[in-house]
Amino acid sequence: MTLFQRYALRQLLFPTIASIFILAALLLVTRLVKVISLLINRGLSLGEVFHVLLLLTPTFLEFSLPMGVLVGTFLTFGRLAADGELTGAQACGIRPTELIAPLLIISGVAMLCTGLISLSLRPISRQASVYYLEALAFKRATAALQEQVFFDQIPGLVVYAERILDRGRVLNGVFLADQRTPGKRTSIVAKRGYLISPNGSHEGTLLRLEDGMLFAWKGRADTYEVSRFETFDWNLSESMGRSSRSSVLELDPKATPSGQLLKLLLNDRFPASVNLLAVELSNRVALPFSCVVFVMLAWALSMRWQLSSTAGLGLSTLCFLGYYLLNGLTDSLAQQLAHWSVAAAGAWLPNVTLALTTFAMWPRSRADERRMKFARASAVAQSTNND
Repeated sequence: MTLFQRYALRQLLFPTIASIFILAALLLVTRLVKVISLLINRGLSLGEVFHVLLLLTPTFLEFSLPMGVLVGTFLTFGRLAADGELTGAQACGIRPTELIAPLLIISGVAMLCTGLISLSLRPISRQASVYYLEALAFKRATAALQEQVFFDQIPGLVVYAERILDRGRVLNGVFLADQRTPGKRTSIVAKRGYLISPNGSHEGTLLRLEDGMLFAWKGRADTYEVSRFETFDWNLSESMGRSSRSSVLELDPKATPSGQLLKLLLNDRFPASVNLLAVELSNRVALPFSCVVFVMLAWALSMRWQLSSTAGLGLSTLCFLGYYLLNGLTDSLAQQLAHWSVAAAGAWLPNVTLALTTFAMWPRSRADERRMKFARASAVAQSTNND
């Protein structure tokens, strides 16, 4: 590496690392309101709250790493442009493409870290969060519930309560939907619900429901049952125990390890959700490559227009929003595509779009600009002669 490349690499390090941690902190702040609500209103201990935040950390880093390198690149080149260092480097004969080497080093490290999180750590943390929520459900069955909000963090189980009283021990207007047992669906509607621990430990916790109706469906139209009850005890331990690790993975592709996701995809065990499995696996592979695409796009725009740091921040926000809007579009269209391979290829659409934008914004040398001006002048002169 040349002296200027090493200098550019040093200049890139601090803004990029600072951007990554600041963005992760901002994502964390968005969850703090819910976490504080759990701490105050549901009686969770401080250790349990920190445990939840620790399980969410890989998700924050997975998003903050690509955006951090994007923001860091814009900030670095914005400062270099404001100080006149880019102009001075070009005057000394340093070409813009010579700055690609330090950018590739930064983006390569970010890509490896993002790949490790996306392919390995994030599915593990999501699995752990599901099981930890189940453990909290044993200990404080309504710890994570909120009034008038459908709680669906445990795959296959939906719980709703109109009012939550007595620090989560009394529920009014209860609705339960349990689909975790293959071939069976159970729904319960009750006016009231009470948490009861007969033996004083969470393993025997019951949710006693009063004045309600139970709807059970066992896979066929003629096996639909409706029954009314005055009192019904729903054993949380038995209900949660039915949620095995395999059923959690089948119902939530985001919690499935990448290796097992690939096996499910190749074995075609779940044809109804095969497109979602393919898109999830492709997203895990495509997201790390976005680090390189983001950095190259930031470099191309900065070198072409000599952007300030403020303009770079605005453009980085637009680039990131555009990327995830396209990503959300491919996810929503995945179910309608004919084959899972097409759905998987669609997950690369955001990267391809940004790569094409980078190619269109690629900075031109002065010789190229002179040739383009001469070509335009020749074309104008030829059209004038023809007239």
